[in-house]
Amino acid sequence: MKSANNIDLLTIYLLFSILFLKISNAQVCNTTECAKSFVSIKFPFRLKDTQHESCGAPGFDLHCNQSTTLFELPKAGIFAVDSITYISREIKLLDPNNCLPQRLLSFDLTTSKTAFRPPADSPIFSVYNCSGDHYPTLQKIICLSGLDYSVVSGGAGEGIDVTKYSNCTFVRNVSLPTKLGSSFAHLPYARKMTLIWDEQKCNSKACGRQEPESPAKKAARDAIISVVLQAMALWAILALIPIITLSCAAAFIACWQPPDSWARIHLLASGEEAESSAQAADARKTM
Repeated sequence: MKSANNIDLLTIYLLFSILFLKISNAQVCNTTECAKSFVSIKFPFRLKDTQHESCGAPGFDLHCNQSTTLFELPKAGIFAVDSITYISREIKLLDPNNCLPQRLLSFDLTTSKTAFRPPADSPIFSVYNCSGDHYPTLQKIICLSGLDYSVVSGGAGEGIDVTKYSNCTFVRNVSLPTKLGSSFAHLPYARKMTLIWDEQKCNSKACGRQEPESPAKKAARDAIISVVLQAMALWAILALIPIITLSCAAAFIACWQPPDSWARIHLLASGEEAESSAQAADARKTM
């Protein structure tokens, strides 16, 4: 019976604890990151597997692959996140397979509904497939080339002289999303691209409690937490009362119970008194 009561008290305590945690942590969207990635994640982004959907805007879900932060663009695939700059609303992305030019050959954000777009004036490069070993060496895209062919690009906004390289066939024009400008951007050596996102409105439904709470909501939340804490304290006291009572009773009995030595002293004293009484009685008879 006592065991059942203890189980009931433990169950109630756990329920109150869970309720307290849910109240205190409800819709709190703290800045987080993947382990050792050094990429801060906050609104409009969120970690899909660990944060509530209200912590981020639609289309801004991030994932962790150990220490790598991953971002999936509609119809463009998964990219590794190099950095996020919230003031200028920029995200820098890497190809996990280290061949960004290959990804850019089929990269097109205009065919999908997304809040991300390339920076204005992103440079455009013309890509060619050249058979044999006659090609502009400095413009070779190594990760796209094979043993008997080479994929090359012209300079930003420029093609190559096909009269000089008649073995090269035009593939397509590729835009490199970057803010470096055409003077510093080179497609063959590009490792990362930059995208800009449209401003996302942050409100209580879209990003939890990142905006200041109203005094009324804060007072109501604090009152609920106070009641829960008081109830938890009361149940803890009720659970301890039987234990304390039994302990005190056991201590009282132990302190007031005469030891065996006391009992032996009492018996000896009683025997000596009886012997003295007998001797006195014999004396009176003799007289």
